[in-house]
Amino acid sequence: MINPSKYIRKAIKDAINNTYKVFDTRVPNSNTEKKYVIMSTQSKEIDKANKCNYRWDATILLDLVCIYNVKGNTGSRVEVDDMENEVFQLV
Repeated sequence: MINPSKYIRKAIKDAINNTYKVFDTRVPNSNTEKKYVIMSTQSKEIDKANKCNYRWDATILLDLVCIYNVKGNTGSRVEVDDMENEVFQLV
């Protein structure tokens, strides 16, 4: 049985990284991107429905971040909604 977690993170990063910068859990202080994705919470469990071999049920939470450098109204959710649509198509 192989732990699938690192392979899932790699596949997601490879799919998204050309469009948005992808970080695993933490964003470095040197980051200057205004839009990026954080792979944060990840979990997995063995699906016991099949007794012949192992199958995993895995989830990962993707935090989509869009930073606005303005005072007062800090933008809208429309830009993040557009990011979400792009990420859905990439993954």
